[in-house]
Amino acid sequence: MEPAGATVADLLDAAAARSPQSTAVVAGGESLTYAELDARANRLAHHLQSVGVEPDTAVGVCLNRSLDMAVAVWAVQKAGGACVPLDPSYPEERLAFMARDAAVTTVLTRADLVARLPAETATVRVDLDAGRWASCPTTPPPRSTGPEHVAYVIYTSGSTGQPKGVLLTHRGLVNHHLAVMELYRLAPGDRVLQFASIGFDASIEEMLPSWAAGATVVFRPEDSPLLGGDWLGWLRDQGITVMNLPTAYWHAWARELDGSGWQVPEGIRLVVVGGEKALGPAYSAWRRISGGRSRWVNAYGPTETTCMSTFYEAPPDIVDDRDPPIGRPLPQTTVAVVDDDLRPVLEGVAGELLIGGAGLARGYHHAPDLTAERFVHWPPGAVPAARMYRTGDLVRQLAGGDLEYVGRIDGQVKIRGFRVEVGEVEAALARHPSVAEVAVVARDDPPGGKQLVAYVVGADVDAGDLRRFLTERVPAHLVPAAFVPMDRLPLTVHGKVDRDVLPAPSRLPHRPAPRSPAEDRIAAIWARVLGVEVDGVGPDDDFFELGGHSLLATQVIAQVRDEFGTGTPLRAIFQAPTLGALAAVVEAEAVGAEAGPPLVGRPHEPGERFPLSLAQEQMWGLETAAVPQGLYNITALHRFQEPVDPDALRRALAYVVDRHEILRCGVIVEDGRPWQFLARSAPVDLELAAVGDDELQSRIGDQDALPFDLARPPLLRAGLYTVDARSHRLAVTLDHLVCDGTGAAIFMSELLAAYEAEVSGRAPSLPPLPVQFTDFAAWQRSHVTEEVQRRQLAWWTGVLDGMPLGPVVPFDHVPDVPTRRIASRPVSIGPRTRDLLDEVARATGATVFTVAVAVAGALFGRRGTSTDVVMSTTLSGRTRGELEDLVGMFSGIGRLRTDLSGDPTFSEIVTRARERVLGMFDNQDIPFMRVRRALLPDFPTEGPEVAAALPVEFQYFHVSQDQELFFRGQLHPLSLTLLDDGTRISGEWSYKLDYYEPSTVEGLAVDLERLLDAVGADPSLRFSELPVTQAGRR
Repeated sequence: MEPAGATVADLLDAAAARSPQSTAVVAGGESLTYAELDARANRLAHHLQSVGVEPDTAVGVCLNRSLDMAVAVWAVQKAGGACVPLDPSYPEERLAFMARDAAVTTVLTRADLVARLPAETATVRVDLDAGRWASCPTTPPPRSTGPEHVAYVIYTSGSTGQPKGVLLTHRGLVNHHLAVMELYRLAPGDRVLQFASIGFDASIEEMLPSWAAGATVVFRPEDSPLLGGDWLGWLRDQGITVMNLPTAYWHAWARELDGSGWQVPEGIRLVVVGGEKALGPAYSAWRRISGGRSRWVNAYGPTETTCMSTFYEAPPDIVDDRDPPIGRPLPQTTVAVVDDDLRPVLEGVAGELLIGGAGLARGYHHAPDLTAERFVHWPPGAVPAARMYRTGDLVRQLAGGDLEYVGRIDGQVKIRGFRVEVGEVEAALARHPSVAEVAVVARDDPPGGKQLVAYVVGADVDAGDLRRFLTERVPAHLVPAAFVPMDRLPLTVHGKVDRDVLPAPSRLPHRPAPRSPAEDRIAAIWARVLGVEVDGVGPDDDFFELGGHSLLATQVIAQVRDEFGTGTPLRAIFQAPTLGALAAVVEAEAVGAEAGPPLVGRPHEPGERFPLSLAQEQMWGLETAAVPQGLYNITALHRFQEPVDPDALRRALAYVVDRHEILRCGVIVEDGRPWQFLARSAPVDLELAAVGDDELQSRIGDQDALPFDLARPPLLRAGLYTVDARSHRLAVTLDHLVCDGTGAAIFMSELLAAYEAEVSGRAPSLPPLPVQFTDFAAWQRSHVTEEVQRRQLAWWTGVLDGMPLGPVVPFDHVPDVPTRRIASRPVSIGPRTRDLLDEVARATGATVFTVAVAVAGALFGRRGTSTDVVMSTTLSGRTRGELEDLVGMFSGIGRLRTDLSGDPTFSEIVTRARERVLGMFDNQDIPFMRVRRALLPDFPTEGPEVAAALPVEFQYFHVSQDQELFFRGQLHPLSLTLLDDGTRISGEWSYKLDYYEPSTVEGLAVDLERLLDAVGADPSLRFSELPVTQAGRR
């Protein structure tokens, strides 16, 4: 028989022909030989064909463990139908859904079970209707079933609350059965326990490969206890040699045997476990109670890949109690471990497991969208690409090649800002000598937000002892808030821990309220900046665990300075990140402190003029010297995929321009000094144009390139470009003097909100702005005095003295006459890697931004020529909460200098970068051009020498959604921009083709991904150990 073309029925036919007189099945004291089982099944199969069963016809089997169930399973396969197992113990509502969803034509059942099925379902009662097929032939009926037809439809739990049907093919089942027969060494002398519910795919593995090998399948009694001495006696009496058990049940059985002094029955030669993570301490107990007489296999595989995909057999001489891995793939099975963007991860890095090969299911019944989502072509874009199943399971590949199960992606939860994998907590608790079984869940019902709760089975379990035990072994955020003792963990009908019925703990710790007046005032600031309830902020709460990052930290410190009249530095919140600790620092500083000038809004009259902000003044110098003019424009883009109302869009534009005074300002020069003035009105025209898809980008580029007359506001223009009825591109170009990148995103967000209101017949109504940009510009001039700027200049010159010039990554070539040809390569960092960076940040007392700075510096150092890495960066300038929603030109320029000398660990690199980042934020008011003039008075101003002197640019922005910006004013030959929305990081590499080849930047991009995975998994790696495809020469 050729496996490639075989069906399940072919395997059964062959087994019956080989061993007709061997016992095939035992149930309740009765048995059938292979010849008897084959004859009964063939008669029933002929009858099923006579009532319309053919390939892919769904036939239900709703029977308890019995000889009739064995006959029914064989008959459906021999008739060529698709078996839909319906466990009679399921609720009637679930049985009805499954029968209707699978469109079963017939259900094989017994008379006493018919009432549990939908009334409209056609039934064949195997106990009463056998006379209808008694005269049918005992030989196999003809069938046209092929390997791609459906053999089984197994229903698994669905995220919608309704189960989903998985279509298992003959090809997948035959591949599985042949592999299992060889792996388990199944033979006619074996007696294989049938333990699982018929509705669980493990029942397939217990029955069909055993029958294909000529072994005996022994059904366990329906009403027998599955633990205790009677159970052991039954196993011995039945001569069971092979058991396939749910992991949770096996844990409980091993605990009972180990505690009672009983031994595993001598005849059991193989025990297979699967369904959940197997714990090392349980396997250690198993070695003791089995005496080394039986093989032990840890099997893994979702239903969608046909029962089992990987396996691990523990070596007999294993001595440690580490959790057993899930091993390696079965024959004709492929696996890959990938990140959120389906890119392979490094060895040792956790990623999602993809499975492909012969065992893949056809998909989900009546769910094409879900099938397309979970069964993907991989690698993306490859031709040809393999079909792979996205398991949703996190694994990592160990050094020896085995896969280690980490947990479910949807089992990851955020606790106080930390990514937590509950399986990690369970594994740590399981190592406590008093703990026999444990389940950990994240509960939303306790007061104070989501917290971990541990449910523990064991003798003399003490919550305090468990808490101390964990505290010595795992970070604080992995220690559960409550420990609930249990006699045993509840199990589902499939033998898995039923987490849904675990009881709520009787009491969980409440967060204390702020205790001092200073804590009260700072808690109110945190609540405003973080958008949380002030009552939920306690003295021991950590600002960064509540969702804070470096930009929000600057806003907190600015408000603290105003509130208390102190000069509290930004580093204070990093060194004292809890509410109580920060309040103590501020209280100490507040003694004798004097408040600076407040930032308040006031009415402004048309024609009134105002000073430029420091960032505006710097940009004015760059703009007026730029060639060509208009180089520093910035264009915000939005794609509409529905018809657009131009009149409503014009009204929305007018609303936003009226809301932000800076958009009605122009710039004039008097006595050599620039001033901005407020115009009485500044109407914005919306250009409408129909364009072809091929000319869209050039039209947007033309709009962006046109310079503004600075004396004639508004310094913005808008165009709506229509490609077809359902594809429109809105482009809004703003002069950089009135808007930075963050402001452009604010503008577009408010414009779309106003447009949505207009088309809905409502007047736009956004929250009032507490101040205008012109208020800020005037305040900054009085706040950032010449003395302040001199102090900040001293810091910058001290930090940057002796810095190397030019990009640390050498040019591929230098042009005689530079052009403006720019290319880009996208960056995508998925949620898991982003969470790992978050954990590194918390462990080093830094922010994700600082970790990203360290990653970029380490990358350029490894790929470049120096351990003294300097990067240019953009500073937000929005250091106060009042400025968060304001359009304007706040952003400035800074330098990030990373010291990589002495081969530091990555954690040490982060610590070094943190000090520089904090100092940069504390000294960001001074225009960087003043710093550069002080450090480098002979810095070139034109020609290739400018590019040769500029460092690599690194930009990092916190965004609420993906921004789409068009900007032609890139000065730096190489730029890396990252956009962090708190869940994932996107962005791009942008580079000038005059200086870098695409292959060079592609190598940098690949190395960035490798390095992120590596340091996220192990921040103790030294600089010299960080993985890159090509290290630079120093």
